[in-house]
Amino acid sequence: MWGFLPPAVSDVFLRAVVTRLLRGDRTALEDTLCSFLGSRAAAAGTSWVVVLGVLLEELAAHTHGRREVVLPSYSCNEFTKATLLAGLQPRYVDLKPNLAADPAAIAAAIGPRTLAAFAINNVGRESENARIRALCDQHGVVCVEDATYTFLGRADHDGRRFGSYGHFAVLNFSEGKIVPVGGGAVVCNHADGVDAIAAVRARIGQRPAASTLRELLSLVVYRAGSSRFGYTAYRLLREATGADLKKRLSMEPTRADEVGHDLVRDAGGHVVFRPGRARALKEQTELRPLGRAKQLCGVAIIDRAAHVRAVRMTRYQAFCRALAGAPRVEILPYPAAGTCIKAPVVVRAEVSAAQRSALDRLGVIRGYATDYPTYGDPAYPSSNRFFDLLFTLPLHRHIDDAAVRDITRALAALDSPIEGGHTPPVRATEAHR
Repeated sequence: MWGFLPPAVSDVFLRAVVTRLLRGDRTALEDTLCSFLGSRAAAAGTSWVVVLGVLLEELAAHTHGRREVVLPSYSCNEFTKATLLAGLQPRYVDLKPNLAADPAAIAAAIGPRTLAAFAINNVGRESENARIRALCDQHGVVCVEDATYTFLGRADHDGRRFGSYGHFAVLNFSEGKIVPVGGGAVVCNHADGVDAIAAVRARIGQRPAASTLRELLSLVVYRAGSSRFGYTAYRLLREATGADLKKRLSMEPTRADEVGHDLVRDAGGHVVFRPGRARALKEQTELRPLGRAKQLCGVAIIDRAAHVRAVRMTRYQAFCRALAGAPRVEILPYPAAGTCIKAPVVVRAEVSAAQRSALDRLGVIRGYATDYPTYGDPAYPSSNRFFDLLFTLPLHRHIDDAAVRDITRALAALDSPIEGGHTPPVRATEAHR
C-alpha cells in the first residue's frame, strides 16, 4: 500500500453545499438538529470545547454549591478541558469492562456537590444512556450526553436517536467527525434547559460568523488534506521536519497551541490545566457562530444520514468478518443502526514500535494516549486497560477491499500475547479525583 491512510475522514458534500448556496438556501443547522433529534433548542459555534464550557458555566451559575462534573477516566480529554474552563472540578469514574459508561459508578460518584454527569459513548460504544439519564433525574443532576461518535444513529436498546437521551447533548464537529466543519453544538431535550441554550447562543453571537468564502475555502482545504495524497504529504512533511500542521490548521481553535494534552496533575492530585493554558484558551479562542457554508454542510450531511450510516456500517462489517479468526484482536460491537466513525478494537498482544508504525501508516491508531493524567490510577482498572489495549480502525471512504486486507494482515501478525496481564504504573492520586 502506498502512502498513509488517515485514521478518520468524513465527507463534506461540497457540491451539495455550493448548490444550496447558489440557490440562496437559508436553512439553519440549529433548526435542522432540533428537527432531527426532536430537541427543544440548539446552539452551534466554532469551538465545541468552549461551547460546552459555556453551557456548563451557565448551568453552574444557577445552582448553589454544585461544582463537580462526573465523567469517565477514559474519555476525550476535551471534556475535562470544558469542565475546567467553566470553573468546575472533574470527578472521574471507571468504565465497564466493555468500554461502555458504568451507571453504577456514576451513581456512586454523585453527591451534593455534583452539577452534571456525562453519558459518554466512547468511540461509538453504546452506553446505557436512558439509565444514566434516569439516575440523574433521581438525584437532581444534569445529564449531558456525548453524541459525537453516535450522531445520526439509533440505539439498540430502545431505537431512540442518540443525542436525545440527556437533558443536554454535545456534538463535536472536529475534523474526521460526522460533521467535519469545525466547532460543535449543544442541544437541549427538556423545557427547563431552553434558557441555558439561549444564553449560550447569546455568548456565541457576540462575534460575527466568518465569511462564506472563507468557510468554503476551509472545507476545500479539509477535503484536499483528507485525501490520500494530501494526508500522505502531511505525514511526510511531519516526519521530515517535525512540524505538525494538523494542530496549527485544525478547525478546533483550542488545539492550535496545544502542548501534549494541556492537562497535568497538581500537588493535590487534581487534574488541572498546565500553567497559563486556561487563561490563553479564554483569551485566544474567538467563539463565533458557524457561517452559512458550514451550516449548510451540516444540513447536507444530516439529509444523507441513511447513506452515511450504510456505507460506514458496510466497512465495519467487512472488518468484523475479516478479523473473526484473529486470536488477539476483538472488535467491539456497534449499534446495528449506529454511525461508525472509527471501530474500537482491543489488541491483546505486545505491539512493537515497528508494528505500531506499520499500523499507523494504515490508519490504525491507539485510542487515548497513556500520557493523559488520568492514566494509571488504580481506582480505574477498566479505563487503564483501554488506555493500554484499545486501537481504532478507519472506516472512511479510502477503506476498500485492499485496505481491509492490509489492515487485517497487520493485525493478525500480532500473535504474541501480553504476558502477566496489564498493570499500568500506579500514580499516587486519590481514587475519586
